[in-house]
Amino acid sequence: MHFYFQAPSGNVYLGSADDVSGGELEPDELSQGIFLQLKPGNYACAVFKKDTQISVTLSPSVQGQNRLDDLIRI
Repeated sequence: MHFYFQAPSGNVYLGSADDVSGGELEPDELSQGIFLQLKPGNYACAVFKKDTQISVTLSPSVQGQNRLDDLIRI
């Protein structure tokens, strides 16, 4: 699966959807994910799942948003 996103600050959280920003809550050191420091800009994200292993690759991209009508689920 390939997805696109904008990272205007370069700060990206990679983890459970339960821990993403929203409703005045932010992920913190108790979250199970990781914080990435990227160069501000647009990114392509490729996600692959094999058995219980999830692999993620990020690369700079011209496109910065998805055109989806449904939720992204892995």
